[in-house]
Amino acid sequence: MSALNGIARSLWPAPGDRHGPLVPMMVALGRRAVAVAAMLLGVLTGGLLALHVSVAAALAVAGAIVCAVGLAVHVASRSGGAWTQA
Repeated sequence: MSALNGIARSLWPAPGDRHGPLVPMMVALGRRAVAVAAMLLGVLTGGLLALHVSVAAALAVAGAIVCAVGLAVHVASRSGGAWTQA
């Protein structure tokens, strides 16, 4: 389910659809709103770079962000816990 569909579903549940506690629903709504805001920021930044600088600059920034996120995920996912030493 996309972020926008999830927001719409949270705001207007289907008839007979029972929601659980309000707090997890609000956390999910906030997480989806952050995802939509990040997409809009990326579109705006990439579009402005492509229009005012060059398409190559927009692609370079996008590639750098992908590499940085990949590196951060790799570092964060490493674990030295006892359960990894089988």
